[in-house]
Amino acid sequence: MKIFTMEFLRERILWIVIIAVLIMFMIGMIAYIASFRSHIISLQQQIAKENEKLKIVLRDIPTLDYSDIERLKDYGLQDPVTDITVDLKKHPELIPYEAVLGGTMRFHKAYVLTPEWVLANFDDGHIGGHMLLEYDVSDGTISWRTVASYLY
Repeated sequence: MKIFTMEFLRERILWIVIIAVLIMFMIGMIAYIASFRSHIISLQQQIAKENEKLKIVLRDIPTLDYSDIERLKDYGLQDPVTDITVDLKKHPELIPYEAVLGGTMRFHKAYVLTPEWVLANFDDGHIGGHMLLEYDVSDGTISWRTVASYLY
């Protein structure tokens, strides 16, 4: 019959303690991951709600009607909304803010609100903002004037 020595028992107890600690650590990590996952799902739901709100806001932004488009065509634009937004993107000098960290300020999206006004957003990849611009069309040429702008 084999007799267990104290050293043998200590080693077994040490292994049991190490295994118990590892099991508790794993249970804690599983709980943390589950909590983190539920937090991510909550954030995704909040983002989805905000996106729906934004879609409603963007849907309600005024835009050109048929008579506005026809008038701008009479001033020399073939496809007024496209011509206006393309022309605006050619004029980053209208953006009254300096780019940071080596970026370049550019217009990214423009909403033609009326035959005189455009709402545009801009950024350099690091900072950005919105601008309200006034434009005038004469013989197919568009001239611009910044009305208001701000960084976000």
